[in-house]
Amino acid sequence: MTGNELKEIFIEKGINPKFLKKQLVQKKVCMQKDIGVHNNLFGGNLLSWIDEAAAAFISETIGFRPVVTLKINEVLFKAPVKLHDIINIDCKILHMGTSSIKVLVEVVNTRTNNVVCTTDIVFVHIDPETMKSKEI
Repeated sequence: MTGNELKEIFIEKGINPKFLKKQLVQKKVCMQKDIGVHNNLFGGNLLSWIDEAAAAFISETIGFRPVVTLKINEVLFKAPVKLHDIINIDCKILHMGTSSIKVLVEVVNTRTNNVVCTTDIVFVHIDPETMKSKEI
């Protein structure tokens, strides 16, 4: 889906086009409780932070409507995060369907400026009463 196609969908649905650009969604500090056995940030903690940040980003994008995670694609861990490092979790929308949105997530270590990991996640807008997918 091209940027112009996505922009047209956003305008049609009354969504602010600012969400088409990469946004800083969350900053996290790697604390002692987040460290794994090899003295790096435990990957499971990072995945939880990514899912939470991306879900908040998508919910805000579509007007604070409820979303659930459908799929987290391949997560490529590229660089470690050490104790006291600060990371940025950035998100950008890649695709918007009838009830789903795909978001690119990039995590950057602010101390080293290294990309820690990247992934894309698919979220589905749901009806909170029926828990079924609902058009955005």
